[in-house]
Amino acid sequence: MTTPVNLASIVGAASQPRGLRPRPDLRERGWTFWELRNFNRHRVVGLVDPYRQFANARDCEAEIRGAISRNFKRAWWRGLAYGVVADVAAVSLGPDDLKSLVDVRENSRGDLQWVILVASHAGRVLGVHTWARCTAACCRPWGRPATRSRAPSGRRTA
Repeated sequence: MTTPVNLASIVGAASQPRGLRPRPDLRERGWTFWELRNFNRHRVVGLVDPYRQFANARDCEAEIRGAISRNFKRAWWRGLAYGVVADVAAVSLGPDDLKSLVDVRENSRGDLQWVILVASHAGRVLGVHTWARCTAACCRPWGRPATRSRAPSGRRTA
């Protein structure tokens, strides 16, 4: 039996060196956010806890975009770029499903640049980002710590 991974501490540790700060003031059920906002950049990392399973890619997209739009606004002079780590019971979506979620062109409500699904108990991690389909190791910096945390237990990244 393996010890469950504390994704909030992993994502927080990966976000801090990049200037993102926790946003404990936001009260979105099942979500934790980190944010960097200055005059010309607005970046958000979200972590969604496994309070529900996504039925399909559209369900996942609706949850992500809905949570971001309720809590963060894109300014006309600066874009909003964000990524999400989702702690799920099982990785039921494939790379092509996730690939359809990320924005390859500017989105007026903010650009979803990457998504990482982590099934801690199953030992699976799957991620995509704007520029290419990838495994979590490619979706750095948030994917690499999650992938490394699986290695000692003999789990694999898929």
